[in-house]
Amino acid sequence: MTTDTKIGIAVIGTGFGKKVHIPAFQDHPKTEVVAVYHRDLEKAKAIASSHNIPHAFNSIDEIVALPDVQGLAISTPPFLHFEMAKKALDAGKHLLLEKPTTLTVQEAKYLYQLAESKNCITSLDFEFRFIPAWQHFAQLLANHYVGEKRLIKIDWLVSSRADETRSWNWYAQKDKGGGVLGAIGSHSFDYIAWLFGSIKRLCSQLNTSNPLRSDPDGGGELKIVDADDICTLILELEDGTPCQVCLSSVTYQGRGHWVEVYGS
Repeated sequence: MTTDTKIGIAVIGTGFGKKVHIPAFQDHPKTEVVAVYHRDLEKAKAIASSHNIPHAFNSIDEIVALPDVQGLAISTPPFLHFEMAKKALDAGKHLLLEKPTTLTVQEAKYLYQLAESKNCITSLDFEFRFIPAWQHFAQLLANHYVGEKRLIKIDWLVSSRADETRSWNWYAQKDKGGGVLGAIGSHSFDYIAWLFGSIKRLCSQLNTSNPLRSDPDGGGELKIVDADDICTLILELEDGTPCQVCLSSVTYQGRGHWVEVYGS
């Protein structure tokens, strides 16, 4: 590949993928979106047409067989990550994978080892590390702006699922990777490790505030929600610093996303 050749990307997942991944890869001077995936082929074709993407597929096997595709960006629900990522890596394609990685540690380790064996470049989409304000925050901490850390408090309190009439879907199902801990807690664990260091021990509590939601594909039948919508954590970092984390997707008038660091 010459320096003028763009990297061909296939975008898998057309929710966050259409909103964020496609515009980002189309805007970057070194990448181009050459294929898009949706399980409904007609929807894939419609997205491809509206975004000037040459190929549309409803098969991962067909996408990874396309020579123009050098990398995949996967932003499907978590329960689909492992099989899709495995097919990408088996085909020697580079991979950008949305968090949470997979449903189990064993699956995540398998993908890591497969990527190593195939010499594929992989990354999880922990985007906070690349936001200028967060990078400035990291620099302040590195320069000991607060002195020695004494207490870290993280609140991430939003109302995205506070409405009890919001539909039942994969997010409501624990075995599909739903819940606030996986959705936003995964980000918190990443930036805690990045900014403050590794975690020695923790305790946590998961709660489900809205235990029933209506299934639009089941005629409005109420179905059980077993995924968490509130998560509280108490962490002790490796250096002894206490860290409190409160996550919620059901808090009307929640204060949003705050990271507070108190020091000497």
